Amino acid sequence: MAHLTKFLMQDHARIFRALDACAKDPNSLPTALAACSEIEAHMTIEEELVYTLLRDEIDGREADASEADHDRARELIAQIRDLEPGDPALSALMQQMQKEVGEHVDHEESSVLPRIHEHLLAREWDLGRIAFGMRQDLLGDSDRPKSLAAARTVPNAGWTGGSVPNAGW
Repeated sequence: MAHLTKFLMQDHARIFRALDACAKDPNSLPTALAACSEIEAHMTIEEELVYTLLRDEIDGREADASEADHDRARELIAQIRDLEPGDPALSALMQQMQKEVGEHVDHEESSVLPRIHEHLLAREWDLGRIAFGMRQDLLGDSDRPKSLAAARTVPNAGWTGGSVPNAGW
């Protein structure tokens, strides 16, 4: 899946699954930290790829508002990372995280992503590849494309001895 808005919506679902796991085990710091890692990776992708595009080509105020949401999430993540196992504050912090993330995602999926989709059209596939590669880099090793130029030239299995432009994955 390399379509940008679909990738982001799938990532939102992944984050909600991580937050649901926290709700089922509200005292598990490792589960909370795993959810925080998912959220941080997603925020990085949005800030470096999506909000840059949103700011430059569609609506700078919307990008600013979305980044302010991310700042609040980062503050919560910092508080969670400072906790010790068994800290009773964990459950309340994760409930607040779920509320903040839920409100952000609801707005993004109903307002921001449709505008991005309409604006991007053909470029959305290339940007989706970049977003997927960024996620792999942020959460594990990857040799995925890290720029739009790199996404347009995809290495093949060697049958032509080179790369196939715009081959996709």
